Amino acid sequence: MYGQERLVGSLYFLSCEQAMLTKKSLTESGVEFGQGAQVGVIPFHVAFEKVIADPIETEDTDDEGRPVYLIFRFVPDLGELQVAKTMMEKDGLDVENLPEVPVFYSAKEADGARTVFLSHEDCIKNVQETESRQDAGIESIALADLPQLLSGPNEVRLCRVADPHSCGA
Repeated sequence: MYGQERLVGSLYFLSCEQAMLTKKSLTESGVEFGQGAQVGVIPFHVAFEKVIADPIETEDTDDEGRPVYLIFRFVPDLGELQVAKTMMEKDGLDVENLPEVPVFYSAKEADGARTVFLSHEDCIKNVQETESRQDAGIESIALADLPQLLSGPNEVRLCRVADPHSCGA
């Protein structure tokens, strides 16, 4: 969220080491932190509850022109990508030519949270709806094949998507 003259917010990492490295990198690059800046460990569901309570406004709008808010976005670090690559190799998948980066996000619109791609069919439908709303192509997104992370109204399911127009088919 934006304060009067400063940007106030939080970053959440799945890796404490990655959080410390990011803080160190930002500090060395001259970014000023407030006195309360710290790196701590909290459960995933607590981080999710915090970002649900204070979502980030995006440039997108819904069909009625109301703003869409970013609730959660996950971008893995290189170590997590290597683990995913190793798991894919064990499954016999080609890992040498992966053009995409695993990412998932959830967006909050006026009528509730919008989930990411739930299945091959939902992926196609979501891409078509996004493109028709924004009149723009959606970037290639790859999502790891993982079990459902959350249940209830804020559920997020992930699927592997190499090309969003074919959903990796």
